Amino acid sequence: MTLRKEAAQYFKEEPGFHRLLSLLIKRYYSLGRIGGSVRLERMTEREKNELSRFFNKNYRRQDQVSITMEQFEKALQATRFAEVDLYELLTEYNGAPLRTKAEVKASQQEQRARFFTGLFRAWKHPQAARLLEAILQKQEGTRRLHRCYDDNPTELRANLKTAMRALQQLPLAKPMRLPLFAASVTGNPHAFDKKFSSGKIFLDLLHLLADGKGGKNDSEALTELLFSFGLLRDDLLNNVSCTGLMAFHRESGQPILSWQAAFHEKRVQILPLRDLVQPLSIRPASTANLVFVVENSGVFSALLDEFADAPHDPPMVCVNGQCKLASLLLIDALAQSGATVYYSGDFDPEGLSIADRLVQRHPQHVVLWRMGREEYQRCRSDKTVDSRRLKQLERLQSPSLAEAKAALAQSKRAGYQEQLLPLLKRDILQHFYDHQRSQGEDKYANLG
Repeated sequence: MTLRKEAAQYFKEEPGFHRLLSLLIKRYYSLGRIGGSVRLERMTEREKNELSRFFNKNYRRQDQVSITMEQFEKALQATRFAEVDLYELLTEYNGAPLRTKAEVKASQQEQRARFFTGLFRAWKHPQAARLLEAILQKQEGTRRLHRCYDDNPTELRANLKTAMRALQQLPLAKPMRLPLFAASVTGNPHAFDKKFSSGKIFLDLLHLLADGKGGKNDSEALTELLFSFGLLRDDLLNNVSCTGLMAFHRESGQPILSWQAAFHEKRVQILPLRDLVQPLSIRPASTANLVFVVENSGVFSALLDEFADAPHDPPMVCVNGQCKLASLLLIDALAQSGATVYYSGDFDPEGLSIADRLVQRHPQHVVLWRMGREEYQRCRSDKTVDSRRLKQLERLQSPSLAEAKAALAQSKRAGYQEQLLPLLKRDILQHFYDHQRSQGEDKYANLG
């Protein structure tokens, strides 16, 4: 037996040294070298006796003691193990090479990199290299992947392989409901639900593939993200209200009878996403190629009441307080038909965000309607908007919202479009019904 092994064996057989040497090893781990000191607290009688004899100092009346590595090394040199280096002793006592905190972290990072690299380099996907780079650099949107690796790399490997198998089939040529897609890939229709780990990993990769577009925590943004890959999250409850519009089969050009009947009978249609993902052409039913879009259902209904005696409803859409995917697809279709879309909403961060989103989506077709400083002053309420919500204004990009944005940020009070009903009615009369009269349609002569 070597002297180093003999020394380690000696200290292992003396229980009074166990805590001290364990602390010295931990100190080396954190400090990265032989040095520094450790503190022994609530010492046992055995420890007091052993340390007093080893250091040739009386610790028997002390409850705690601070010892430096230099002190231990000097005391060791006064024993028959003087030729044994302290690092060698601690290594032998530890039963494995001593590693510093930095070395352990570097090793863990290397293992982590090998884990992700092995998976993504074997994945035959055109974006595999880009996703791997994002993960290894810990870019935004990859935190959960790293947390799952720390918690359970085996489970993460299985979930990643499932997600990769699914992404290999996307985007779909024809929209498919998410549960049916999940069942086709995994046999479990709930595998990609966001409440399960497998679903969260799948959505994280979708989010990365979309360059961060489509917030994972925002329900509507998530619905739009999934749809961009051909997946339908909910095609019935996701809906939009409208009236005065017509739809045609894209291939044949024939009108859809239900839309035609709704127009002639002045019926409001509640259009589910299911209908709007069909190959349709949608445009205003009248000769005036414009549409009025409002944020609130109460305003939508009140405006229809104003034109109850008109032979036909004006072309109108209500996004019901939020821009669901159904609303976006309907407005997309109207813009594609060449229609001018007038949008009016509330003067609060959410209402201005909807307006900004629509303008950014269709800058050539969406026109803001009664959303300037003057209208804000007219409909401003006493309801205060808190600072957390006001921060949403920083994300607005449309120059046409600059005045409303500045006024709201200054006063911190919301404005509601219900107060603008007389102006909205007058605009519809002027832009829509006056157009109808100019086309010689006498049935509109008595309106206004």
